[in-house]
Amino acid sequence: DGVFGEAAAQRDVYEAAAAPQVAACLHGFNSTVFCYGPSGSGKSHTCYGPAHELPPAGRRATAAWATSDAAGLIPRAAQQLFESIASGGRGRFVVRVSFLQLYRESIYDLLSPSGRPLALREDPRAGVFVEGITEVAVRSPSEVWALAARGQRHRATAATAINDVSSRSHAIFTVVVEQAQALPSLQGPGRRSGEAGGGGGGGALKVSRLHLVDLAGSERAALLGERGARLEESKKINLSLSALAKVMATLSEPRGGGHPPHVPYRDSKLTRLLQDSLGGNCRTSMVACVSPQPTALDDSLSTLLFTSRARAIRNHAKVN
Repeated sequence: DGVFGEAAAQRDVYEAAAAPQVAACLHGFNSTVFCYGPSGSGKSHTCYGPAHELPPAGRRATAAWATSDAAGLIPRAAQQLFESIASGGRGRFVVRVSFLQLYRESIYDLLSPSGRPLALREDPRAGVFVEGITEVAVRSPSEVWALAARGQRHRATAATAINDVSSRSHAIFTVVVEQAQALPSLQGPGRRSGEAGGGGGGGALKVSRLHLVDLAGSERAALLGERGARLEESKKINLSLSALAKVMATLSEPRGGGHPPHVPYRDSKLTRLLQDSLGGNCRTSMVACVSPQPTALDDSLSTLLFTSRARAIRNHAKVN
């Protein structure tokens, strides 16, 4: 739906790809923005900002990082969220944050790193969730920035042949917004004060989730000469991205009569985590990153083919 050149500012990308999803989250919709593309094409830069500017622990350093012109989707989303609540929010809000990484097909908590993988569970009412994940209540953009920076520092990264700071895991930063709003008083004959719809009005609770996803990049490990841990990481990254492509291909196929097709969400923990974002109850946008390097031409073309399939998917978002 849009193309940005090398000279495009982070703000331009945010306004087009993420700002509408953050606004939808405040209206009660689940929303997802995820960055996809080959290794070294700028996904983490888009999500956070330049890796070399990631601050050490400290309030002043974090503020400078998150308010700079180079700040990425996550700091800007936090700013928009709290500004909207402060300027036009009616009712009471609770905002919580969690941050996880999927490293070699195991889920780890980035806000409380214990080194112990967490289990993925499924509940008929709650859907797919990570058991034991840390959720932190936040009251300001600066608290969100600090958690994002802290989690990113704990994320698995390494130097590779094409990237000095390559993400070796998929990362999902989630903001949960609960908003309680009073309904107008509907006091009438036969109704006692305190009943639903009675004196003082009832209440409505909206619960929405905003997922900001930084996917690890696909890699041609054999061509890069990767060995040992780097090779095993690449295998797991490519395996989960292949499962994602398979889900996208199934969802984008035109549906005829008869039974709906089986969507292979269970082939990977990544697709299970993003199940609602792909063809489910969510408003989703994708930022596809490609590289101007001639050696990345094949990867850039495959990324664009992937996104053309993604545009054919229709989600079914509703207010929660």
